Amino acid sequence: MESEQRLLETSAMSECSKAVLIHSEFEQAARVIFDLAKNLIGATAGYVALLNEDGMKNEVLFLEAGGHPCTVDLSLPMPIRGLRARSYRTGEVVFENSFSISKWMAFMPKGHVTLDNVMFAPLKIDGKAYGLIGLANKIGGFTENDARMATEFGKFTVIALEKAWQ
Repeated sequence: MESEQRLLETSAMSECSKAVLIHSEFEQAARVIFDLAKNLIGATAGYVALLNEDGMKNEVLFLEAGGHPCTVDLSLPMPIRGLRARSYRTGEVVFENSFSISKWMAFMPKGHVTLDNVMFAPLKIDGKAYGLIGLANKIGGFTENDARMATEFGKFTVIALEKAWQ
């Protein structure tokens, strides 16, 4: 079972490399990498976002609600607060498996998709976070191995971002 999981992880990393090489547009590469991350880790919802110019809000590139209703206006920037802020501040992957009953719920806007659990992986360049991958609603919750894999997916996403900036 463990060797099968490692094979799936290696295959996903190979596909990430291809996405970075094939796609010159950041959003296209990020979408492929996000889909690979979501599928490998087992999340049903999530998004990729970049910090706005003043570094105070997330600007969502795309969002997957996992088939749940979401009436939040995605064109509005997301303030950097709560668990997401912790990921930006520490530069580390963070996750909460009891999100729906956690203190972090106080930061959720009205109409947001229901979140049972969440994980945020920062997109770091030279130690500074420029965005993040958010994943949510994994049956059974996130694990330390999921966090390790999200870190790797974040690294590929950053390579795609740097390539787009050139």
